Amino acid sequence: MIDKNSIIYQLVTDRFENSDGNLEKVRDDQDYESKLTQPMGGTFKGIELRADYLSSLGITHLMMSPVERCKRSCYHGYSTTRPGLINLSFGGDLALKKLMAELKRRDIHTILDFACLATGKTPLIR
Repeated sequence: MIDKNSIIYQLVTDRFENSDGNLEKVRDDQDYESKLTQPMGGTFKGIELRADYLSSLGITHLMMSPVERCKRSCYHGYSTTRPGLINLSFGGDLALKKLMAELKRRDIHTILDFACLATGKTPLIR
């Protein structure tokens, strides 16, 4: 539940951390600015690796950018191609469930942003 005492931390999944825990090397690259519109390789596992850090911030909720399948060139997730299906480049369904379990263990709730296609259909979410 979100209330007036909630502390929400929002992140872009692709930009936060990768499965190797070294995404900062990509961000520190001298050509980083020229690659801002390209995927950087952030994953659910990368976020999970930083769960203790997130907990140390005292946050109550983690809000992630859309995690649905989207165009390969889309890092932010708002160009969805398959509403309701989790993006495999972030790690897929099982990795997301594992991340959410790790966050829950630390008393951090998860808020997922979903971007639906303008089809008039409700996406099927597993």
